[in-house]
Amino acid sequence: MNDMVTTDRLAAMGIDEAQALVDRLVAGRPVLAQALAVMPIQSPHMRCQWLVTPDTVIDGDLSPLEAADRHDLALDEVIVDLARGHGAD
Repeated sequence: MNDMVTTDRLAAMGIDEAQALVDRLVAGRPVLAQALAVMPIQSPHMRCQWLVTPDTVIDGDLSPLEAADRHDLALDEVIVDLARGHGAD
């Protein structure tokens, strides 16, 4: 998980704090906003964890956050597809 967000720290956050963190992570990254718009999961804790956790489906085993920073259209499509495929919480 991303250095700034440990599992313990995320678990200790209230909903508002976790949502604020998600908002900061997504800011300036339109593909992440698009991905979250189609993601069935609404929990800010789970969304935050998804954003910073590496995924083997993303080329290079990157997290969605890292992949978004590559500004690669092919990776952007993968990010949105991954988000769409997550089940509702």
